[in-house]
Amino acid sequence: MKRLLLLSFIIITSTSAGEKPLLSFSPEYIEVGINEKTTVEVWIDSIEALKGFSVQLSYNSEKVNISEVREGTMFISPVFFASFIDSVAGIVKVESAMLGDGRKVDGSGKLFSFDVYGKSEGIDTLTFVAVSFRDVDLVRLEVNMKYGVLTVGKPSNVDFQYIKNNTFRLFQNYPNPFNPFTNIYFYLPQTSIVSIMVFNTTGQRVRLPVHNTIYRPGYHSVGFDATGLASGIYIFRLEARSSDEMTVFDDSRRMIFLR
Repeated sequence: MKRLLLLSFIIITSTSAGEKPLLSFSPEYIEVGINEKTTVEVWIDSIEALKGFSVQLSYNSEKVNISEVREGTMFISPVFFASFIDSVAGIVKVESAMLGDGRKVDGSGKLFSFDVYGKSEGIDTLTFVAVSFRDVDLVRLEVNMKYGVLTVGKPSNVDFQYIKNNTFRLFQNYPNPFNPFTNIYFYLPQTSIVSIMVFNTTGQRVRLPVHNTIYRPGYHSVGFDATGLASGIYIFRLEARSSDEMTVFDDSRRMIFLR
């Protein structure tokens, strides 16, 4: 059976939407088979006096490959355009500007596009990590951003509602029941220190898949291998602390291991 990679983008804006131009991915919903490719575009909407930009985005290189970054249609030739892909770190950086004195554009348009190849099952985020938009006087133009969620598998098994509400959330593992591998999914609205623990029904901790690890905001998945454990019901628990220690989230769910 063909596995599908679902790239589903959820709105998580840096400030109130509508106050600033919007940087986003298009289309908002993409499916691609493993070892197949699809194209994702990066758009800017409702910007004024744009001369040039630098955009850096991050992705999980274990889940997808990104290649063939291409110039968009926002700028009118002659145009400077350069791109760089770090497939190990999972970083794409694109810089572009219209050449010539006083040249600028207004409105909405495609900044660039790239190809996404599915690699392995899982969930993660596609995130803008550094952006710079400048006018003809090199004055910085502020923008809002949409971040993305990368899902490999069946989207019907993942509840996106809590992402829209921008709150901490621990999701049910999938598959469940499982033998011996499953994935634990969670969402973080801010950078957090995360621990994931697995207990048996007597309250004894049997595994520690994640211990005091820093995760960036977004949708994440952690694989769990139950090899060596007895069949039965287990409880997995997520503890997440914000980096300033002001917010603490603690939740747990049950999962079933069947040999």
